[in-house]
Amino acid sequence: MKVILFFALEIFLFSYFAEIYGFLNTLLCYWSPTLIALYLLPRLNQKLQMSVHQNAPEALHAILINLGLLSIILPFFTLRILGLLLVIPGPRHLLIWKLGRFVKAQVSRYQTSTWSTTYGPSVMKDVTPNRSNGDVIEISKKEI
Repeated sequence: MKVILFFALEIFLFSYFAEIYGFLNTLLCYWSPTLIALYLLPRLNQKLQMSVHQNAPEALHAILINLGLLSIILPFFTLRILGLLLVIPGPRHLLIWKLGRFVKAQVSRYQTSTWSTTYGPSVMKDVTPNRSNGDVIEISKKEI
């Protein structure tokens, strides 16, 4: 149902602006962000490939910029607004900051509860060591 509302909103906005500014001007304004994004996307993909191997924060920025450009290519008004927010540095930095805090909180929350210091993940409970001939220790795990 929400998808139908987005389509209806898209058609309404297009016809509204077509009445005010004319059909060709509206069509030009409607497709120009797509053409700009198609021009910029290959260039930023090269930057992404180079930054992945060098620096993680730069790679995250490049990934978000690419997602923003991909959402600008799709002809929906709401996706274009979201893509524009991902391409503009201010909202993108805010999103990275919020996501970074969320990820750190999740990692610190699960870090102590998931891992045991003795045998690895806490899923491998009831581990019994068996000694063989020599210095090698074999460990068999029991399924929980």
